[in-house]
Amino acid sequence: ASRLLGTLLQQTNMDAASLTTIAHLLSQIGDVRQLEMTLTKLTVSLPESPEAWYDLAAIRCVLGGAKHQEALKALSKAIQLSNARLAKDPNAGNLSKTVQTDNRFQVLKALPGYAQALQGTL
Repeated sequence: ASRLLGTLLQQTNMDAASLTTIAHLLSQIGDVRQLEMTLTKLTVSLPESPEAWYDLAAIRCVLGGAKHQEALKALSKAIQLSNARLAKDPNAGNLSKTVQTDNRFQVLKALPGYAQALQGTL
């Protein structure tokens, strides 16, 4: 399954809906490396989607190590977009609150820049 999904990802004309479906499937089978690649493509396809950036940040936390700094940047972008959306629609999801209870981000709390990422200013 992972190999087939990887083959699909090589297509250059993938739309956001297809990328989202592939990301969900990769998450289900636990292929975090291809999931990161898929979510990266999704942020290119949907650059104004706070959730796409948030999910990318989360998977980079799971990957660990050198990916933590990249996770902080993606989280900052997600929070920035979420805050902008909240300014227009107070009923929209608030990723600043969501991240506070999302255990995947625990590893980032000790890193320099975490507070800035939560402000969307990193």
